[in-house]
Amino acid sequence: MKIKFLEYCRLHKILTKITNRDIWRALKDGAPIDSILENVPDEFDKWVKEQTQIFLTTYQITDGNCQIKYFNEIDPIKNLSRKEVAAKILTFDKSLQPIFFHMYDGKDYSHLIWDKLYPSYSKPFNKNDEEGDN
Repeated sequence: MKIKFLEYCRLHKILTKITNRDIWRALKDGAPIDSILENVPDEFDKWVKEQTQIFLTTYQITDGNCQIKYFNEIDPIKNLSRKEVAAKILTFDKSLQPIFFHMYDGKDYSHLIWDKLYPSYSKPFNKNDEEGDN
């Protein structure tokens, strides 16, 4: 049995300095998550993999919803002027409008979805873990 005392946990926290934003950045940049896993103790693998799955799932849902909305509401009216299409896009959720403009122009929009998914800061340890209040 391995007992993790407060000092052990504190040292691991200092050692890794890995946050959910590091994982988000790696995914956004297309970097392999294995490069992050190399820099964290085995105890953090689960957390890194959970965060990765949350980001990837949220990305896929956002992308899928945008594609459905685009093909249902924009694509059929491509014979309209850009001004008319823009007027339609401007009725959509403001945070998604740049994605629809990129879709309409045939540009890569993946970075816009990743920007929308920028997370609140979190680390594998929370304050309670640090203080030993598990």
